[in-house]
Amino acid sequence: MNDLSKAAKALILTWILIGLLIAGGAGFYLGRITAPKIPDQPSGIQTQDGLRDGQQLNGGQQPLPSGLQQKPQGPDRGGPVPSGQQ
Repeated sequence: MNDLSKAAKALILTWILIGLLIAGGAGFYLGRITAPKIPDQPSGIQTQDGLRDGQQLNGGQQPLPSGLQQKPQGPDRGGPVPSGQQ
């Protein structure tokens, strides 16, 4: 294999990578179409992770109904820090 030029080695490696990409794409496609289908759940039913529809995993806050605003809680929320005794 020492007698192959660098160009020949690069060409072989290129075709191997192309073949792997095609095989991966075909496997992904076949996996998607043969995967079991999950039936739709009505809104409000808890899922396996214990969250209801519309809840977020990342801890983000959702807007309150009827335009109410939630006030920040605690000194780490960006408000002025109280000083002195109260």
